[in-house]
Amino acid sequence: MRWIVSGLLCAFFANASQGAIVRLRNAEVLTLLYDDENFGYCMAKVSPAPSSVSSDCKTDWVTFSCSGDYNPKSVGQTKYDLAQLAYVVGKRLDLKLETTELHNDFCFATRVDVIDP
Repeated sequence: MRWIVSGLLCAFFANASQGAIVRLRNAEVLTLLYDDENFGYCMAKVSPAPSSVSSDCKTDWVTFSCSGDYNPKSVGQTKYDLAQLAYVVGKRLDLKLETTELHNDFCFATRVDVIDP
């Protein structure tokens, strides 16, 4: 019995420490931002807003963490490059957002897919 209770407690606390992942589909890139001090260094303003899929995402901006805090800098830069591509050629993004890893209260994109509108 003690093993069962111990296993259940471990499973509960392991899940409690994981962040929440939400999907934002068919997002149009409206504006891009690069800053060498804030916001994880690179962000995109998208529509629909991330706040439409999670109350933890306070605005219509997402960060790619080009600063290297939540993924390697090169990975963050690649995600930002994909957002730039979508912006320039008129494609849209499907995003996976981590709602507990934030830069200045902006949700972090763990995955970026460029899609046809």
